[in-house]
Amino acid sequence: MVDLHFSNVRGESIVFSKYILKTHNDYLFIEPHENSITKKIDPLEDIDTLIMDIIETSQVITRCKSYMSFLSKIADANIVYEKNFWKYPDFFADKNQTDASTIINAVTLFVEKYGLPDWELEKDAKAILPLEYSIYSAPRQDDNDSVEYLKTFLTAKIALGDTITYPICSLTLFFLNFLNIFTVNRTSKLKRVEHCRLYFRNEPEHKPELEAIAIGLFPSILLAFIVFTSGLHKAVHVCKHCGKHFITTDARSEYCSAKCRASYNTAQTRKRQRRKLQEMNS
Repeated sequence: MVDLHFSNVRGESIVFSKYILKTHNDYLFIEPHENSITKKIDPLEDIDTLIMDIIETSQVITRCKSYMSFLSKIADANIVYEKNFWKYPDFFADKNQTDASTIINAVTLFVEKYGLPDWELEKDAKAILPLEYSIYSAPRQDDNDSVEYLKTFLTAKIALGDTITYPICSLTLFFLNFLNIFTVNRTSKLKRVEHCRLYFRNEPEHKPELEAIAIGLFPSILLAFIVFTSGLHKAVHVCKHCGKHFITTDARSEYCSAKCRASYNTAQTRKRQRRKLQEMNS
């Protein structure tokens, strides 16, 4: 692997002081309050925290079984496309539904900290379902109303294209997509980092320097992961004992702490002792 040594890495994202939930065409969106003030932040100021915040928000989503079952039903061969949502009533329309409110609260906390990604007309957000849910998904056939639901979807994107707003349903795919990139990476395709500028400085009597600046939240997170893996040689693993995600620089690391390692080994020893006792008594 080629090491990337940037002398400086930063991102740019706009955060508003207050966000609200608003319904457009029967779908729930999150957007800045009209009287809120803005500030520019650098999401890459603490890359480890950024990546763990995304993973933790993603886990809130994947733990909501009713929502994940809903995604399995609308998925096309284990991939959920953003346009698929517009073929069905919005899951988040009933904010009093437990899973809906849980997910809304989690993504709102993230948005209040890091801002919103751009909801771009020419892009259809998508995410691969986690393995435990992808088995329930099958290739879908568009029915006779396919044109109508696509019209509704595109009309909403065009109408809201000049605003800073994002549908909650599509925002969940934003997190599930990054969860896949960070922890599983079941796609081998090259990922293009858009809106990222590289600057090269080569002055006499100074070592050459390479700087990277990403504009927008989505490019900033991709750049963060590039630096995280290729520059800092870190990875996200799942603890073999407690199931918690943790960051490590050791590719062989299986436990988030020495305590979990000891607990796992103790549990395995007791399991072997019980098995041996059962064999002796049988």
